[in-house]
Amino acid sequence: MDTALGAGHNYIGVGAVIRDSLGSVRAALSKKIVSIFSPFLAECINIREGIMLAVEYNLPISFIKSDSRNAILVVQNGFLYSLKGPILKDIYSSFYLLGNVTCYHISRLGNMVAHNLAHFRFRSRIDQVWVDETPTCVHCYVLNDLLV
Repeated sequence: MDTALGAGHNYIGVGAVIRDSLGSVRAALSKKIVSIFSPFLAECINIREGIMLAVEYNLPISFIKSDSRNAILVVQNGFLYSLKGPILKDIYSSFYLLGNVTCYHISRLGNMVAHNLAHFRFRSRIDQVWVDETPTCVHCYVLNDLLV
């Protein structure tokens, strides 16, 4: 999962990809959310959106990867405070539905599919979800993420 901040930070691009145990893309998301967000809050929202995608399409996930170390630490440690509280409550509620989910920090180089999906939303007119297909805009990054 990854987030891109729009001009003036008044919107974000959310990118998420769900893979199976072999690394094949099961679902992907490219979405724009309009509001003013700090980079940290944007990353927390992105994690929530990716988890909600899994719940909506009944896709099992066993781990979450993000290149935002701070967002992963907050989710792992269960901090419910200030503006992040409701977002984190949504995340933990979804964890309950999904079962045992582990969070990992990864480098940006291993997260290029989600990174490019987040930026793709700025070039696209609509939010998009792909199920059981790889979006053409990130096809070249799918194998690379697995190798990093």
